[in-house]
Amino acid sequence: AFYNWGNDLGALAARTWEPAPAAARQLFDQAFAKYARATEIKPDMHEAFNNWGANLFLCARRSRKIGATVEADQMGLEAANKFDLAARIHPEGAERYWVAALPLLEVAASTGNTELAKRAKLLATSNAESLKSPLTTFTLALAHVLSGDRKSAEEIIRKLEVSADRKEWLDPFLTDSMLAPKLRALIESIREPKKDVAPRRPRRKRK
Repeated sequence: AFYNWGNDLGALAARTWEPAPAAARQLFDQAFAKYARATEIKPDMHEAFNNWGANLFLCARRSRKIGATVEADQMGLEAANKFDLAARIHPEGAERYWVAALPLLEVAASTGNTELAKRAKLLATSNAESLKSPLTTFTLALAHVLSGDRKSAEEIIRKLEVSADRKEWLDPFLTDSMLAPKLRALIESIREPKKDVAPRRPRRKRK
């Protein structure tokens, strides 16, 4: 009951944020309290930890957009920890929890903490090969950039053969992220410029 209650409050908070951020923030706090209660009753409920992390991450992103950077960083770290707990409880589904890399990367970008970026890189690396989706691949590329290894990031993007004007990378997890401009800039920077080829003049027929 508390788990479903938390889910409903989180969904309501997300819908409420745009017109009323303060009210939405209170709803998110209520959702977090319900997830906490659910995991007190059932400590091995990985679904509750996963959704707790997802709502923390969502609230962190919304808070960052209105300038609450310190609070957003704190919630980002909490979100990563909740995803990690879910993976420890349910290792069979651990490939889903690589998403913990995203809040870590956002906090790393916000604070300049390269150690967080390296931790995120380990999470993304462990699953990028098995999932092979643009989202995991781009997350790994961003982890390389933020940990100081731009060369590896460029190699990953080149292998994916994607350009910034295509839609492979337009996943909500990335497009709604503070990292989206950095990713687009990375993609654009390694695109080979198109060579302008002068049109050939038609040959005149000899009389």
